[in-house]
Amino acid sequence: NRVLREPLWRILKLHQFEDRKMLRNILGNFIVNEMFLDEETLDLAERWQDRLVMSKEEMGITLASLIARGRDWKSLFETANRFERGIDIQPILKLLYSKSEEKRKNAISLLVEINDKDMINPLLLHLKEEDVLEIKDLVIQGIGHTGKKRAIIAIMNTLKEIGDRDLKLRALTFFESLFGDNSRNILSDIKEIEEDPVITRKIDELLRMA
Repeated sequence: NRVLREPLWRILKLHQFEDRKMLRNILGNFIVNEMFLDEETLDLAERWQDRLVMSKEEMGITLASLIARGRDWKSLFETANRFERGIDIQPILKLLYSKSEEKRKNAISLLVEINDKDMINPLLLHLKEEDVLEIKDLVIQGIGHTGKKRAIIAIMNTLKEIGDRDLKLRALTFFESLFGDNSRNILSDIKEIEEDPVITRKIDELLRMA
């Protein structure tokens, strides 16, 4: 039996190796051509996701492609976290320009999960153009979760530039809840650059509660 099984075992291993090699070559071509993966390649990537350690570039293009094709990205993201190889966010950032609200929302949700500092400036730029309130909130929350004071000040400056008082008020409440006992310094810094009396009154109210 052992003599009979060994050739089959070797054939299966060789077949698996060839499949993974083919997938890696295909992924490389899509990366070079800066294109989202097709459905067939995504099927192959999902089949091998637990047994193929993808590079950060491969993981980035695959996650972005799942969103672009309207497929679930969370399972592969969990795999990426286990392998800890990093994720290239550039293909994901392209989805911020999608006409689909759902794709933009998923792209930002993924960027928030990745929490890469390089997402901050592109998200700030997108905040100026986004029309959907839910997605605007998601952008603000994502940048806020980085915990970077300069980024939070940049959010308030961006909202000041586009003249969205209501969103500024919502952002202040979110920052106060996010940082809790540590929110006083951030709120005080925001107040120093704020000219709108409605906003400064809101900050004073939050400071009294902090």
